[in-house]
Amino acid sequence: MVSSTQRVIVAYDGSADSDRGLDWAVDHAKARGLPIEVYSASGDLEYLPERTADEADELVQGRLGRAGERLKGSGLDDWTTTATKGKVVPELIEASRSASLLVLGAQGHGALGGMLLGSVSQHLTRHAHCPVVVVRAPHAPGSSRVVVGVDGSDASRKALTFAFEHAEAVAGTIGTVVAVHGRGMTAMNGPWDVDVAPAVADELEKAQRLLSEAVAGLREEHPDVTVELQPMPVPAVRALADASLTAGLVVVGTRGRGGFVGLLLGSISTGVLQHAQCPVVVVR
Repeated sequence: MVSSTQRVIVAYDGSADSDRGLDWAVDHAKARGLPIEVYSASGDLEYLPERTADEADELVQGRLGRAGERLKGSGLDDWTTTATKGKVVPELIEASRSASLLVLGAQGHGALGGMLLGSVSQHLTRHAHCPVVVVRAPHAPGSSRVVVGVDGSDASRKALTFAFEHAEAVAGTIGTVVAVHGRGMTAMNGPWDVDVAPAVADELEKAQRLLSEAVAGLREEHPDVTVELQPMPVPAVRALADASLTAGLVVVGTRGRGGFVGLLLGSISTGVLQHAQCPVVVVR
């Protein structure tokens, strides 16, 4: 029997982005044999003067009906829908206490009160009690490449674990984990025209060793997963955003160090959420 703490929660407001998030969640849940619970909230609608509380509830029920129809045709057997009268952010934060994953569309409307990066999505990626996936259309549909930010911290180790587990279940195939360490470099020439290229090479060699050590144990645990190591002489956000162009998913931790100094929402994680060209998972 699947534990209730392994359920996948999906925030749904009837928008195209929330449809995309629901579809992503279905694929994830089917690959792992997990249940889905779809949430929609009316509390963010009641302030609108043109809608009564009853009308807001009716709108939410209609959207959950649409989600239910989508789920019926998905091949997933274990799913439920939940309408709540509360505000979406506190409701989902509380629900995330008993979930393995929270899935959001990158943008939305209506019952989610305008799900935009910088508001609902960023608040939930900061405060949820489980990993959060922000889903957008990938630049490379169908890609099985899972990009993960690595800096040697506990947070990046958790991100790596998520990435390897996901890569084993991508669309029923074995995917590729792309471990990325971004490290911004200074100008290639130092004072008095001293060539500092060897110093840059040394930094990249250190980054290569860091990546090799970080993935060593997981490579043994997941021998079928292909692994690519990418030490990059550019800032972390750019390295991950560039790698996302050929990826199906980017995974980052909530906090980090070294090449991902201050991996907090508001810095690296925010930059990745804003600029990645595929869904992003923030792992805690």
